[in-house]
Amino acid sequence: ANKIRGGGHTVEIHVGRFSADYSHVEDWVQITRNDAPDFYPDVWIDPAAAVPSPANLVMDSIYPSGVSSITATPLLVVGRVSEDVNIPTPLDIAPYRNGLLALEYDVLEVIEGAYDETTILVAHWIIRDAKVIPTAERLVGTTVQMSLEPYAAHQELEGERLVSDSDRLDLTLYYDTGSVP
Repeated sequence: ANKIRGGGHTVEIHVGRFSADYSHVEDWVQITRNDAPDFYPDVWIDPAAAVPSPANLVMDSIYPSGVSSITATPLLVVGRVSEDVNIPTPLDIAPYRNGLLALEYDVLEVIEGAYDETTILVAHWIIRDAKVIPTAERLVGTTVQMSLEPYAAHQELEGERLVSDSDRLDLTLYYDTGSVP
């Protein structure tokens, strides 16, 4: 199954080299080997630089050790939205008809479960059946009690559009299974 949205233990980043006529990929090299949440990578290569051989590209890890691991334990958390994020429109996510938005929250209280970080990354529904849902917008400072489970534990979300502006790749992504403002 496609696991690019959740990252995790079995997702690694590979770089391919096109043939001179761009008709096929001549070679692939795996550039990560880690337990980090590897997803949606970007590679920038200086066109003036010599083309490295695939063997020279291999890295053991591009993330620091101690990256959060995925747990199956549900959480009940009170969090405060830490920054404003623009809500995409149905047109922005087309051809997808459903979409989720990942927001960062300051953790105010852990009611059930265990969570040791001061920030948590949570995806919640914003668009269903090509319509923005009424609870989509969560402005900075909004406090929300959320029932959470690891995003990667929800295979039914595979193929849904996930929007995130977060650069907190060290945090496990959670899925909001129920919120109370």
